[in-house]
Amino acid sequence: MMRRQAGLCLSLVALSLVSQGEAFSVGVAAPRALSHTSIALRSPIRPMYAPARRAPAALRMQADSEKGSPLDSIAKPALWAGFAAYMFIVFASDAPCGPGATGDLCGISLPTMMEAINLSINFWFVTPLVFPTMAPELHPALEGLFNIVIAWGALFSGFLSDSRKPAMLPFCIGTAFLTNVFLLPYLALRTPWPSTPVPREDITASDDVLKVAEGKLLPLSMTAVLGLSLLWAAVGRGGDYGGVAERATALWEMITHTDRLAHSFGVDCLTFWIVQGWLVPDDMRRRDGT
Repeated sequence: MMRRQAGLCLSLVALSLVSQGEAFSVGVAAPRALSHTSIALRSPIRPMYAPARRAPAALRMQADSEKGSPLDSIAKPALWAGFAAYMFIVFASDAPCGPGATGDLCGISLPTMMEAINLSINFWFVTPLVFPTMAPELHPALEGLFNIVIAWGALFSGFLSDSRKPAMLPFCIGTAFLTNVFLLPYLALRTPWPSTPVPREDITASDDVLKVAEGKLLPLSMTAVLGLSLLWAAVGRGGDYGGVAERATALWEMITHTDRLAHSFGVDCLTFWIVQGWLVPDDMRRRDGT
């Protein structure tokens, strides 16, 4: 049963990450077809933006922000409530080990901090593959999940062309280190999306940032990281960790019973999946103005 649940979780993560990458690279993010929307960088930067309008975009955005929408009145409190729940579950609750647990990796302790540092040293498998003798040895399934979370978080930089306040770039950098500790507050703080597409000259992000965020290289490279993470989780570090089924079972046990970091990665994946389901269609409306 645990093997089946672990396999289902990894499948959902893979499907969600790939679908978000496709949203940035081919412009498909919502079930409905948007025939006149340009969301991908099919040619440099220009297709991302609508022609300049007569009224300044800043004035339109201010008017839209003041008016808001029924969804905004629901979304913002829901995001703050979700952020509070996330912080409690990840940092203050008894999960994943239960009340009174004494495992070394159950609480926010020195072993947990060391595990986080070792995972960071093995970031995207550079150290294990290039300098294997210098790499800390961790369970490969945990390393795979960690790198999937980082790659998934990096994909949210595809929204950097959003000119609403506050600026997303600092939150995007924070998301690379502490995931939803930064992403959820950003979503709760930002102003409502304008009713018309934003002209190119009103985008505050630099061209270099936009070329990375809106180009196809970002989703393609993050999808490659996803594939490498799944491969590493399945066969990384040889047979000492068993076959795929044994590794999946071990990962599920860490997420649900023995490892706070693994549990937090699972919560991150679930939160990304929920947020992505709302954020990508919202971004489509911003770009299309409908």
